Parts: sequence; structure tokens; C-alpha cells
Amino acid sequence: MSYGSTLPECISQEILASYADIVRTGQLSLNGHALEWDTSGSTVHQLQEFVAEFTSRLRSLSWSGGLDSAELGLAAYWVCKATSFNYILIGIILMLRRKVGCVTTIETRSTAGEKLQYCVEVLTGLKLRVSLDWSWEGNILDIHPERGKKTVGTITRVSTEFNCPPAQGFRPIYNLQIQVKKLRVGRLTLDVASMASRLGVGTSLDRFVVDEPLHSPSADGLLEGTEALGSRSFGHVDDAVGWLHLRVHGIRGLQQVFSPDVDTQAGLIAICTLAGREQRSGAHPIAAAADWGVVLSFPVVARDLRGYLSLRIFSTGSSAAPVPQDALTGCLGDVVCPVSTVLRSGGATMITEALDKAGELSVKFELEFVPARVEADYDQEEDLAPPPEVRHAFSHRRARSQP
Repeated sequence: MSYGSTLPECISQEILASYADIVRTGQLSLNGHALEWDTSGSTVHQLQEFVAEFTSRLRSLSWSGGLDSAELGLAAYWVCKATSFNYILIGIILMLRRKVGCVTTIETRSTAGEKLQYCVEVLTGLKLRVSLDWSWEGNILDIHPERGKKTVGTITRVSTEFNCPPAQGFRPIYNLQIQVKKLRVGRLTLDVASMASRLGVGTSLDRFVVDEPLHSPSADGLLEGTEALGSRSFGHVDDAVGWLHLRVHGIRGLQQVFSPDVDTQAGLIAICTLAGREQRSGAHPIAAAADWGVVLSFPVVARDLRGYLSLRIFSTGSSAAPVPQDALTGCLGDVVCPVSTVLRSGGATMITEALDKAGELSVKFELEFVPARVEADYDQEEDLAPPPEVRHAFSHRRARSQP
């Protein structure tokens, strides 16, 4: 079965798992003209509609004459990937954390309902320019359950260009239109972007290079040994960025599976896996499955943000704790979701998903991301330490000024 018209199944699955942001919107600007598609139904249907409309519009342009039907379909894949939260915005968030301080998310929808706009321009020489455009200010945020919500800055545009098809190993260079609020450090106010530029440290705030190639192995002739989803690497992969907490609120539909008269002693176990690390709950009575409340927590490093979280629910013959592994009598179902889901929502999100294919069982759970403190934490009211590179420059300046 092919999930997307003119797209191989493995490419469609990759888009649906990681790069479907633009697919769900139902509209983009192509050469300044609106392109719309049907977003009713499943994401599989949405992807089919997007690819059909996008490739049809490209075919109407003389530009597409140099592409065969397979490459034309893959152009939709490259546009999806190049504009996705998982590919570009997570990288920008991590760069801003290193440069500015505690940045949790970049909004893709304002509190007033304004949405991120996607634009594609067809250029000469089989080249595409893609951009993400924000129309509201204060969309770079630091959100923390204890410190609250703070505006760190504003990003208005992210854009890049690439050939169709892109060369093997090609990594797009993105141009950023971004303003970051100033840091207060003691009695001094620093413009971190201009300071970093003068010191020649790291990446400037107006350009960004993604470490992962745009041309993935899946798109390269359907090569065998395709890189597993979620295993991609990018800069500073082992930087600690915070904690991810998963709270299972409850399970619905168990009355369809268990008889209360027979299974009064039965229990439930939740097993959560992130990047090969596993957390397991204690047993919880099935009779109280609708009101669970168990919390499983993971430390998160940068590489995990493009990964996937797996939640499996098992039944056991007894709700008494502890429950040995061999006492688990069956897996009731599982849910897999991208870790980036919690970043998109600004740090916390509630999710309800089906556990089984029949849809009889569902689990309601909450994800919360608590960012780790960084040395350049922005706060208008507090005196904070500057970034290490800025602090190093000040120490030399003080040394030169001392008699």
C-alpha cells in the first residue's frame, strides 16, 4: 500500500512520522499564489492530497520539465522536510539555547490564532526556495513550570534554497530573520547576538546549517539499510537540555477486554522507552484504570529531541507490587509519539491515543518538558551570569583595566 500518491511507501511513512507539519495546514504559497488541499480525514489522506496538488501545480510549470515523475514526487518530500519542526526549528531552538539561554520553543501559532505561513518559490535551474514566515512578535519563548512563561525574542522568517534533487550529503544553509532580547548581567545590558559576532564565537544568529542532510537515504533510490527514524544526529548531541515527564492519566475501554468479576485482582503496568532507556511503573489495579496518575521521567539530551517516545501498557495477574517481568500476562497496546510534540506545545501537552488497532482501548497521558538551566538564562528582573564566551571576554577586560 502506498500512503501518498507518486511517493514510495517508505518516504510517505517518513513524512508522516517526522515531517508532516506543512501537510496538516492545508495551504501554502507557491510563487505568490495560494495552493490548498483537503485536510479532512487522516494524515495519510492529507498527505495524498498535498502531494497530488503540489506535484500537479509543479507539472503546470515549464520548470518541472527536467524532472521525472519520481523526482517530482520527491520534491514534495524535500519541501516537507526542509520546513518541518523536527528538521529545522528544533535545531534553531538548540542554537538559541547555547547562544542566548533558556529557550523552550518557537511558536507556530499565536494566542490570537495567527499561524505560521509556508512559502515555496520555484527558481531557475531546478531550484526551490522555501520559507517559514511569522506575522506576530514575541514567538520565541522560555516556558518553565516554576519560572513561568517569558518572551525571549522574535523570529520573523526562516528560508533556504536547494536543488531538485539535492546532492548527496547536501545540508541547507538557512537565513534567519531574528531578534533576541537583551540580557541583563549585573549592571550591564548585553546584546548577545552582536557580542557573539564581535567575539567571533560559534554560529551567528542570522545563519544556521542543519547537521542532517536534506537528501535522506530513504529518498536515494530506496537504498537498503535506511537510517532508522529518530536516530539522526546533529550538533551538540549530548548536551543536557532538560527532563521529560510522562504522566499516564488513565486507560479507557478496559471493560471490553476484562470481566470485573474475573479480574478483580488484575493490574496494569506502564513501560516507557526513550532512546533505549526504559522506565517502568508499579502495578495499578485495573478497577481504577480510569484514574491512574503514574509519572515516568527521563533526562533528555539534544539528540533525544528528534527521537520517539514509546509507551506500552501491560496487564498482570496481580496488582500487588512488585511485579516480576514474567508476571506480565500480555501487552494491551502501545503508543509512539515524537518527543518534539511537547516542544511544539511550549512545554506541556495532553494526548489521547488508541492503544489497539480496533480502537477499543485508549490511553490518556500528559507530556511535560522541563528545560535545564543554562548559564545565559534571560530574566529582566534578575542579575544573571553571561554566556561562557562573553564572561571570558569580560574577565580579560577586567584584568587589563586593573592597575
